Amino acid sequence: MRFTYLLATSVVAASLSLAAAQASPVPAPIAAAIADPGRPEADTKRDADRKPADMLVFAQVKPGQKVADMVVGSGYFSRIFAKAVGPKGHVYSEVPQQIEGKYDSAAKAKAVADAYPNVTVVTQPLPQFSVPEKLDLVWTSQNYHDFHNPGFGSPDVAALNKAIYDSLK
Repeated sequence: MRFTYLLATSVVAASLSLAAAQASPVPAPIAAAIADPGRPEADTKRDADRKPADMLVFAQVKPGQKVADMVVGSGYFSRIFAKAVGPKGHVYSEVPQQIEGKYDSAAKAKAVADAYPNVTVVTQPLPQFSVPEKLDLVWTSQNYHDFHNPGFGSPDVAALNKAIYDSLK
């Protein structure tokens, strides 16, 4: 009985927290980043499912921050981060060497960096993770589970987690 009550209380509290977070106004820099006309149509079509404004509000992304986008993929979040952190902020779009030639990862990351001057592509093997300055946020979306896959060379995920932690301010 006690477990059921605690579980129900936790579910209600989590639901209220989520509702409050969703009711939070979207700061102007994040709204402008989402509305950036430089974002490809393929990205904007994904917004309904990926909810980028909610994600960036939750992550407390602000102008001037330093952010790493791990396993950048097509650059969906790197583009949004670039606009949200603005010209005084910086985004490191990280492409693991293990997949550099797959999925056109490096070329897609380079295209983002070419379009946004505050984006730098970082290519390095996992589990190494390093950027030239301390970060406010390290982000990965729909990728963390892949670090255990043979395609990533089955890196030491604990060592990777430590490197990420050490990169934060």
